[in-house]
Parts: sequence; structure tokens; C-alpha cells
Amino acid sequence: MGTFHTVIGFGAFGFAALVAVANWSGVIASSKRKEGTADGYSCIPLVSLICGVIAWFTIKNKIGLWSFAPAALDLGTLSFVALPIILLVEAIRKK
Repeated sequence: MGTFHTVIGFGAFGFAALVAVANWSGVIASSKRKEGTADGYSCIPLVSLICGVIAWFTIKNKIGLWSFAPAALDLGTLSFVALPIILLVEAIRKK
């Protein structure tokens, strides 16, 4: 593993962390808006997970499974994981 792989890996890790922070910031900012506005925030799903996988493949011996930490804390990834559960509950509730 050369310097190129290390730079790519840490760059992907940094971008995953940036996406996770952006998702959290957007959700917090949209929750503090005034009542009655229809504006919301749409999280960016799975980008931090993809970047975490890239970081893990390129620098797994240096960072290990910590490359998946931004994806585990990202609201976009968590909303994607929770989507089937939410849809199932809504389908059962409508019957």
C-alpha cells in the first residue's frame, strides 16, 4: 500500500464524515424552523457507507473498522435501514 492508497482512503473517510455531519446539521436546522413551513431536509442516503467501504478497502490495516463509524452515525444511512420497518408498520396500520 502506497501513499496514493492512503490518501484515497483517508479522503474517502473524511468525505464520509463530512456527509454525516451535513445530514445531522440539515436535520437539526430543519427542526428549528418555524411551525407551518413545508420546508424539510432530505438526507443523503448511503453515500457515507459507500465512502466507508472505499476507505476500508484502501486503508483497512491502518484504520480498521473505524472507517464505518461515520456511516453508523449518519442519519441518511440509519433512515435507509429503518425504511423497511417504517413501511411495514404503516402497511399493517392501514389494514
